[in-house]
Amino acid sequence: MTFSEMTYLSAQLGIARMDGICGLAYESIAVNGNLPLVQSLKKSGEIDKAVVTFNLSHVDKSSDMVIGEDDPS
Repeated sequence: MTFSEMTYLSAQLGIARMDGICGLAYESIAVNGNLPLVQSLKKSGEIDKAVVTFNLSHVDKSSDMVIGEDDPS
């Protein structure tokens, strides 16, 4: 698994409409053939499923992210 630190944000990246900065993108668009985080965790057996679920709440500020399983709530 490869981790990188972003130390500079170009103007193009700041206005670009894309995601995947956190390694949650698809393997087919990964840079330099690096395996994205979720796929790497699945391949290594750390998680059972290559899924990420989000529960975003603006009411009680109890948002969370679950990696490797469906959100049980």
